[in-house]
Amino acid sequence: MLSFNQYVEACWDGYKKVGMKKKGNKIVPNCVKESVLSEETLPYDKNAKIGFWKDQGKKEGHYTLYHGTHQDNVESMMKHGLNRPDPSTGMISTTPDPNTAHGYAAMSGTGGETQFRKLHNKATNTPHEERAVVKMEIPKAWADKHVDPQLRGNLGVTRDRMLNKSHYDNWKKENPEKSDSEYYTGSEVRFSKPIPPEFIVGHMKRFPNGIKKPAKPAGRRRFTEELGKIRRTPGEKKKFAVDVTNDKGNEVTVRFGDPNMSIKRDDPARLKSFRARHQCDTNPGPRWKARYWSCRQWRSGKKVEG
Repeated sequence: MLSFNQYVEACWDGYKKVGMKKKGNKIVPNCVKESVLSEETLPYDKNAKIGFWKDQGKKEGHYTLYHGTHQDNVESMMKHGLNRPDPSTGMISTTPDPNTAHGYAAMSGTGGETQFRKLHNKATNTPHEERAVVKMEIPKAWADKHVDPQLRGNLGVTRDRMLNKSHYDNWKKENPEKSDSEYYTGSEVRFSKPIPPEFIVGHMKRFPNGIKKPAKPAGRRRFTEELGKIRRTPGEKKKFAVDVTNDKGNEVTVRFGDPNMSIKRDDPARLKSFRARHQCDTNPGPRWKARYWSCRQWRSGKKVEG
């Protein structure tokens, strides 16, 4: 296992450490010209072979993690690291999955996730071509010291997947054709300390040229004309539906709400209980998940949409 001092060993002036490499029988810093780093991006980890994320630390001495951001923030992060914690959690958020990081980068153009959620329906997604994914190799010793041991931000099955290796092994046996990225969709790993620039390998873009929208079918209205607008769905299994763009750039319909129950948010006790159970004020989840929209309907002083 690499010591912290080995991992942050300085390179020559004008060079920056980009991970580690093997030289003879030694593991040494991989020093790359800073001018190259500022001009080039890494190839996107399209089908990242992650395995069980905790095993990386034992096998490789570091964890490979990703952070989604706006492209304008990359230069500062490369120089100063990830030093701006989320105001709502006080922590730095990362994920083992590059696609999830790309999805979270959708909220980067408005000043981050907290500001994005405050804007609600006025918020706009950052275009795919402006999103960047920062790739990091975080030493095990440093990570184990500063990681959030409760893995907050992961709920339900996502939390089980992050905590239990047997869960990953069983999933892989049942889904050998699926990529690890699908297993870690929506996952999160938070750190209580800023992540130093020495741990950053580089940055990537999933869709550097954006996504070309398919032609509008004759006689059919496209989702994009009503993205983010909640509507009621009488006679269906869920009370509401809303069309959004997910982390893969696809337009999808999110359905939510029990049609047999009313939204009693005018009752302070019910409102408080619902928002606490669903972590509406701390982690309502991404816009392409039902919990986000359920929390939106249970807001004090706002009308039920749809």
